Amino acid sequence: MLLTGHVTELRLGSSNDTIASRIKKAGRIKLGGKLSPALLDLKHLSYLDLSNNDFDPTQIPYWFWSLTSHLHYLNISGNQVKGKIPDLLIKHAFLVLDLSCNNFTGSLPGISLNVTALDLSNNVLSGRMSQFLCHKKHQMRLEVLNHEGNLLSGEMEKFGGH
Repeated sequence: MLLTGHVTELRLGSSNDTIASRIKKAGRIKLGGKLSPALLDLKHLSYLDLSNNDFDPTQIPYWFWSLTSHLHYLNISGNQVKGKIPDLLIKHAFLVLDLSCNNFTGSLPGISLNVTALDLSNNVLSGRMSQFLCHKKHQMRLEVLNHEGNLLSGEMEKFGGH
């Protein structure tokens, strides 16, 4: 392992192990407050898990989405944050993106062709599925898509096969 002094992973989500889960139920191990722009200083960050915390249920600040440009993994699920997910995600490096169980609104965002797993479930997203994925489906690497629990409409063409 090469030691560079660079922070590449931040795992600040709730733990699923049994002791931590019991403590979590008692409400004692969640992070809270507002997201800090100090995260922007972590230039080598590729993995960020902030899931199941108690951040202020306000809109994700615009600077946060620019932080995500070099992440391969982002999980901000279960925070009840709100606002729109910008189409900025189109040019990003994501492989796994979990934005589930929040209060994101608006239409489905444009996403990078590199995304392999995308969870947008249990938000308040609306719009037509056909405009979201179908025009790029043969170029995408998407293997897992969860969009249940939203207000989506329309049909989605069959994926896979040639």
